[in-house]
Amino acid sequence: MLAAIVVFSLLNFGLSAMQRIDFTVLDIQAYSDGVVYFNVKNLGSVPITKIEVSLDTTTKTATGPLPLEGGREAQFKASGFTLTAGATYTFTIKATFSGGHTKEVRVKTIVQKA
Repeated sequence: MLAAIVVFSLLNFGLSAMQRIDFTVLDIQAYSDGVVYFNVKNLGSVPITKIEVSLDTTTKTATGPLPLEGGREAQFKASGFTLTAGATYTFTIKATFSGGHTKEVRVKTIVQKA
């Protein structure tokens, strides 16, 4: 009985260890009309179910093809920011994975004139 519990625990641990939660932002373009485009690649094995973009105290939900499965990449769009052409901003991109885990990446870009 004890051996069965140990084997079950090890199998459970092995399955959870195989689930990797990670992503990267491949590029980002921000425009003076307040629109931000960016490409995300899911580097893990757990699907991304939501992506949010933050700048200072403003957070917007990005639109794009979700869920984003592991190994896939796609372009996303967020709008409604107040941006000045030629200025440099640091955006925080937050991915929410199925199961509720989140990860954030900060990316810097210079705003282009719309």
